[in-house]
Parts: sequence; structure tokens; C-alpha cells
Amino acid sequence: MTDLDDDSVISEIRAEIAAADRALVDLVNQRIVLVQRMRARKEEIGAGYVDPGREQRMLDFVAGINAGPVSQEGLAGLYRRVVALCKREVYGLSE
Repeated sequence: MTDLDDDSVISEIRAEIAAADRALVDLVNQRIVLVQRMRARKEEIGAGYVDPGREQRMLDFVAGINAGPVSQEGLAGLYRRVVALCKREVYGLSE
């Protein structure tokens, strides 16, 4: 059996996965900053925080742009978790 740490292809793929993970963390943090900006604006104009209709439109949007290989169900689950995370981080809300 080959030691995976010595396999150059495995090492390269692991490096690419690490880069994708860094990008994902950056994007989640960027989304939270944007939601913080949205909260500030909604407070300025007296709007409510949670808009279930908007959340559904966002889910419909990402489903429409998904070219795979992630399944539609997997993508919807991921986005529901991201939205819940943003609500917790920005609004202190839990679902």
C-alpha cells in the first residue's frame, strides 16, 4: 500500500482542497459582512429582519444557477445552513 503523504497527486489535490476551503471561509465571512450591512440598512428604514419570501427566492436562484455536481437537495441544505448561520451571527436568531 502506498503512503498517501508521499503521493504527489494526492498532495496536489489536498492543496487544491485547502485552497477551496480558504475561499469558502472567505466567502462565508463576506456574506456575514453583507448581512450586517443589510441589518444596518433595515434598521435605518424600520424594516423587519427576516423575509421568508426573499429566502425562498434566494434558494430558487441558486437552484437555477447550479450546474452540479452538487445535487439540488444538497445545495438547498447548504444554503439553509448558511442562512441560519448568518441569522445567528448577525441577528442572534436561531431556527
